[in-house]
Amino acid sequence: MFKKLLFIVFFPSYVLAQNFEFPAVPNNYVTDEAQILEPNEEGRLNSILRNFEDSTSIQLFVYTSPALNGFVMADVCQEIFHKWKIGHKNTHNGVLIGIFLNDHAFRIHTGYGMEGVLPDLLTKRIQDESMRPHFKKNDYYAGIEAGIDQIQYYSKHEFKAELEKASVNWEGILYGYLFNILMFSIFLYFFIKKEARKEKIADSKDDFNNC
Repeated sequence: MFKKLLFIVFFPSYVLAQNFEFPAVPNNYVTDEAQILEPNEEGRLNSILRNFEDSTSIQLFVYTSPALNGFVMADVCQEIFHKWKIGHKNTHNGVLIGIFLNDHAFRIHTGYGMEGVLPDLLTKRIQDESMRPHFKKNDYYAGIEAGIDQIQYYSKHEFKAELEKASVNWEGILYGYLFNILMFSIFLYFFIKKEARKEKIADSKDDFNNC
C-alpha cells in the first residue's frame, strides 16, 4: 500500500521530468525559449533583475517556452524552480515568471520563503492587472517588465521592513553602554568615598585610643 502511495505521489513528477524538455541552468535571469523578446529587451531585463538581487538578495527569473505540451503549468514551474535552484538555500527567496506562449498561459511561481511577501491573491492580481493587458497586445516585454515592477515594489517594501526589524540599533547600544559606565563610575566614586571615610574614622579612633 505504501509503495502504491509513493507511486501515485511521485509518478507525475517522474513523467514530467522524462518528457518535458527543461532548459539547463541559465547563466542569466531571463531564458527566452519562445523568442518573444528582442536581444536588447532581454539585456535590460537581465540588468534589472541583477540589480534587484544585489539590493534585496531575492532571485527573480523569467522563463518563456513555446508550449506546455499537455503538462500542468504549476508542475512545470515547480520542476524548473527545483532544477534551477531558484532562491537562496537558507531563505528560499526565489520567484519565477513562467510564460507558455501557445497555451496563452503564464504564472508567477514563488518559493515558500516569498509566500508571505507575494501571496497567491497578490500574484494573481499582478498577473491580471499589470501583465495580462500587455500580453493581449502581444507586447511581452512591457508585460514582463510591469510584472517585475510590481514584484519588486512589494518585495522591496517587505524586505526593507525585515531589515529594519533585524538591524542592530548600534546607537541605542552605545548610549546604553555609556550610561552603564556612567552609573558604575558614580557608584564607584561614592563607594571609594565611603570607604575612605570609614578609614578616616578608624584612624581617628586609633589616635584617640593612643592618647
